[in-house]
Amino acid sequence: MLINVYDMKTIKILLMGITGDLAKRKILPAIAQFAEKNSHLMKTELIGYSRSEADDNEIQNLLNQSNKNNKHKLSKIEYIQGQYDDANILDEIFSKLLNNERLIIYLAIPPSVFVSFLEKACPLSHANIDIIIEKPFGQNLEEAENIINKTKICTLTRRIHFFDHYAFKTSSDLSKQIISDIMPRIQTLKKVEIKALESVDIKGRSGYFDQTGTLKDMFQHIITIYRLAENYFKLPLIQSSKITIENLLVGQYDSYKIDAEQDKSNTDTYFNLLLKGPDNLEILAESGKSLGIKSTSILLLFNDNSKIIWNFDPQKQICKTVNGQKMISFNLNNDNVLDHTRLFDSVINDDFSKFISHDQIIETWKMYNLINDYKNDNEIKTIIYKAGVYPINEL
Repeated sequence: MLINVYDMKTIKILLMGITGDLAKRKILPAIAQFAEKNSHLMKTELIGYSRSEADDNEIQNLLNQSNKNNKHKLSKIEYIQGQYDDANILDEIFSKLLNNERLIIYLAIPPSVFVSFLEKACPLSHANIDIIIEKPFGQNLEEAENIINKTKICTLTRRIHFFDHYAFKTSSDLSKQIISDIMPRIQTLKKVEIKALESVDIKGRSGYFDQTGTLKDMFQHIITIYRLAENYFKLPLIQSSKITIENLLVGQYDSYKIDAEQDKSNTDTYFNLLLKGPDNLEILAESGKSLGIKSTSILLLFNDNSKIIWNFDPQKQICKTVNGQKMISFNLNNDNVLDHTRLFDSVINDDFSKFISHDQIIETWKMYNLINDYKNDNEIKTIIYKAGVYPINEL
């Protein structure tokens, strides 16, 4: 049966910070893809909100480039310029919602603004509103706790959701066959290796990155990947009270100071971290920039030295053996759907299984604090490595 376009449900996406780097690189392409793949079911409208004036031609071009037909399928686009915590503007947007409309508010704004936005938005209760908050959840444990406390008293009728886009890199749930093959072997698991390696450098993002670094930025992604496997395979639960730090290496690629325009910056662009978890399980976490390779994966190593690897990258070749050792390898990310497109699909389907709970946010920050304290207490120096080479080559 054909659906009359005038009777279709409307999804409105309020993109806070539409002129920012995150919106342009990640969110707008996903919105265009979401509108296209769901155009037969619903209408999608975009409301761009920014403190600076939006360039309509630039936004339209970004949306069109992200559509396979080079013509986006958003039914309406409008722009609002103002402060992110302007209650009058927010009230006007909320009050115009119709019964067949659902509003998704995506906060592509600095974490420092989250609390002031929530303070003004939360009293404006209205049905069919979701607020999406992406990592980083503040810059430290205290800021994260403050954001969470604000969400707990929020009176918006629908929900406030925290997420890490790494949880949406897979296209579907693992098959029962894969899970049944792996589950009986978990008791013999001796090591987990999680890698999030990037070929890109930090050019164009130095303002944000130089104040954060790879360890703080990527450790939370690493934990998200572990929790995906934890949920599927019943891996041991890791918490700040159940881990010890065995070793930590941090590095900076050789041309970073030029890229960041910071002559004396000690910011890390790489880390290799070894943790000891429950039942003496070893957990290796590795991530870095300008490594000449793009790869995201989690590898399970068992007592008999057999391996299972889950690749998150569609271009990765599936191998049956590694160094002569038996290995099962699988890859689910083969449908070219963007991470944030899957996010929007999950929200409209009320599937929040991959979102992050308050307790998980707090635990991740506590683990990061342990690692940072270990780094400082042991006076771990940042090594310099050659850009574009992996494994890293210390200079």
